[in-house]
Amino acid sequence: MPAAPQERWTPAQVNALPAVLSRPIVSVGPKAFGDCFVAVYDPRTDVKTTVWGAAANESVCLAVAQAVLQ
Repeated sequence: MPAAPQERWTPAQVNALPAVLSRPIVSVGPKAFGDCFVAVYDPRTDVKTTVWGAAANESVCLAVAQAVLQ
């Protein structure tokens, strides 16, 4: 899991499952400086799924997590 200051973390949902999201330092359109990270917990299976995107914005990490958890 990446080390990121508290202000870059936000609660989220992916496919109606609880998640936490870390945004990159700066996003300008599709370009990102820093990494995105999302962790999703599925209480039905007790499995945590994580996506870490190097130089990607949060929409990329969320889209990948949504596709994986379909």
